Amino acid sequence: MTQLHRLFCIAVLAGMSFVSAGAWAHAKLQTSSPAAGAVLEIAPKEIALQFNEKLEAAFSSAKITDSAGKNIGAAKSQLDPVKPSVLKLALPSLKPGTYGVHWAVVGQDGHRRQGEFTFTTK
Repeated sequence: MTQLHRLFCIAVLAGMSFVSAGAWAHAKLQTSSPAAGAVLEIAPKEIALQFNEKLEAAFSSAKITDSAGKNIGAAKSQLDPVKPSVLKLALPSLKPGTYGVHWAVVGQDGHRRQGEFTFTTK
């Protein structure tokens, strides 16, 4: 293998590692409580969303809606002070029904990500 060929291979591998690191940099929802699609016997008192990286508090939020899409008067979501990769939302008393959780977060890379899921209470 020539010196030039070796340098080319090293440059390609180094470039691939930068692309891969950038692809993993966005905040990604890892788990939620309640879980997406859950059917619960008892209504939860809070929503907890666990992300793969620390979130920016000023640009991260969650809300809950009823089955008609109406925002429920819950408190403002907050980052867990001990674990800033967890976004929490305290909930009012929920009646039986299906609810939507809508979240929008900004991770350390500055990119905004959003998502939603539903859960049901009996």
